Amino acid sequence: MNINGIILTVCLFLLPVAGLANVFKANQFFAQKDYINAEIEYAKSARIGSPHAYYQLAVMNYNGYGMEPDIAKAAIWFYLAAESNFHDSKHQFELIYQACNPEQQAQLIQQADLFKNTFGLAAVIQKYYPVLKPVENDAKVKLNSEFGETDLEQLDFETDDLLSELDFDWQDADETGYNYDSMARQRINASLKSDALLNPPYFAIVDFYIADDGSTRHLMPFSVLGNAKRGIEFLSHAQISSPEFNQTQVYYPARVSLGVARYDRFRLKKEFSRIHTKVRREAARLKKQTTDRQAQYEYAMMMATFPWLANSEHHRSDLLAKLAEQGFVPAQYEYGLNLYQQQTDIKKGINWLSEAAKYGDSKAQYQLGQIIKYSPYVENSDAKALFWYQLSANEQAYSALKAAEILLLSSDLTLRDLTKAKMLLAERKNIFRQNPMYFYLNAIINKEQPNRDFKAAVSSLKTAITLAQERHWNTQKWESELEDWTFGRVIISEEGQLEDK
Repeated sequence: MNINGIILTVCLFLLPVAGLANVFKANQFFAQKDYINAEIEYAKSARIGSPHAYYQLAVMNYNGYGMEPDIAKAAIWFYLAAESNFHDSKHQFELIYQACNPEQQAQLIQQADLFKNTFGLAAVIQKYYPVLKPVENDAKVKLNSEFGETDLEQLDFETDDLLSELDFDWQDADETGYNYDSMARQRINASLKSDALLNPPYFAIVDFYIADDGSTRHLMPFSVLGNAKRGIEFLSHAQISSPEFNQTQVYYPARVSLGVARYDRFRLKKEFSRIHTKVRREAARLKKQTTDRQAQYEYAMMMATFPWLANSEHHRSDLLAKLAEQGFVPAQYEYGLNLYQQQTDIKKGINWLSEAAKYGDSKAQYQLGQIIKYSPYVENSDAKALFWYQLSANEQAYSALKAAEILLLSSDLTLRDLTKAKMLLAERKNIFRQNPMYFYLNAIINKEQPNRDFKAAVSSLKTAITLAQERHWNTQKWESELEDWTFGRVIISEEGQLEDK
């Protein structure tokens, strides 16, 4: 039995920084028997507490996949995975432990406890994950109002100017997550074309954030069918009452249905009978596939789009919970977000989002960043939020925007990095050409960079204010800054640069 404490200590602490931790990518390398890259990727996820990564590293060390077999290291990784009750990790650790002599057993436990201090659940949560704050009297965020029925009803019957675009197709806005392709192309497409050419239906389900000024931010459609651009554009300009927590206005996530997704079964059947029929048939088909986790997940997402498909109030949540427990990552994300959004169980919701984030789900990583940055339920931390924003920035554009915001504006000056922020924004110029915050951050960059461009800074700030006012953002702070920038005392330096005093 190879129990070498010194070698073990050195090797485990040479793990790489978390980087773009993604268990899915590691699993692909492992399946291809590319064990060198698999170990690198699993090690990144191990840094953020992934029990799956712990387990796979244990298996690789035990069997000598891409390395010399090392039973001691395998035991440590099994021990860490067992803390999360992952698979049979506890049993595997016990087998190794029982095969050791008393001296080796003592050393193994000593080393296991040592690494638990760094990689154990408590240590990892404190370093990377949301930490709940005590909440007095079970206080909850109050969402004081919803979008008015009149406002949303007008979207239900908007006609499309381009009737040639009636080739509807399911879309997942960020090209990740569930797959509705077969249902759309084979079963619903024809129905959409035949129901009402002069009144083409659409629907969209949109996750977004309600800011503390009541404006809607960071719209993320997760299900879109048909031309929903008008509905989503309306939502981006909507304003509702600010969420409140203990009489303080806060920033909180929400979800809204647009188009025919707002119809109950009777109205849908009356106005778009073919769609109603096809939706019911597709739901029945998916429901029967009880052993297919993807099919069951698609069925749960259909119930999110058309709630009347559910047999009971908890039908969808129970199905998502079951899939989440089975380790189906998209369900972990959806279930966790639902629990958090609806405030059914804040702790459990955050835990499931964390599990999905550990696997590399970029939407879950973005949501963790948002929760850590804004949630009234947790200890807020720019440093932790920045970690998750940067981790998911390649796949989630809003993560890149929020990361740039912290890099430029954080009160923690150790986090500021104008060069990184500038790079994040430059790479996404086309995505954010209508986003007020994008222009505001560019104004800050133009003003603060070494070779600053004061004229460009003022121009960007003015654009930011105009776009923000169109979207009902509170622009008082930005307007004050513009006044300071344009009406303060300004001198010309010897180099010909503007300097405000």
